[in-house]
Amino acid sequence: MIKIKKELIQKTLFIETHLEADYQYFIDNINIGIKDSPQNFTTNVIGFMTPWNYFKENKKFLEQIAIPTFNLLDDDEELTTRWQLGNCWGIKQCKSNYTRIHNHIQSAYSCVFYLNDNDNNLIIPQLDREVTPKKGKLIIFNGFLNHRTRRMIEDTERCSIAFNLDYFVSF
Repeated sequence: MIKIKKELIQKTLFIETHLEADYQYFIDNINIGIKDSPQNFTTNVIGFMTPWNYFKENKKFLEQIAIPTFNLLDDDEELTTRWQLGNCWGIKQCKSNYTRIHNHIQSAYSCVFYLNDNDNNLIIPQLDREVTPKKGKLIIFNGFLNHRTRRMIEDTERCSIAFNLDYFVSF
């Protein structure tokens, strides 16, 4: 039998922090945005999902989540990648819902902001890491990293906002 050793050789970023926000406002907005959304159960999110850019022009999202994220990254002198805000969508997953393994290779960074506590961890296999969703937790990681969740087995809800920071391209 041939053994193959796999090694991640590209430098990776993983940030985990906490932000205060109007959590209920965002949960209510997700519940509105998932009604008749064409993204429900049709993407890697096997659950309810708002349209891709649902929060991109949302003033509270920009003030309470996006700009603090930008400031956090801007304050890190080691990060030289230029990026811009990409898609920003809401997710609501319930019993038996899950997220298929995928990545956002077209983006410099992927971000997830959790709106409630839940035991259905986000799994990032390349980092051998699992993240437990807690209200206010923000995670930021390289877009090339694969990530997924398992099927939810409890009759609870998992609400979050996912957003990408795409590579900045100027012509």
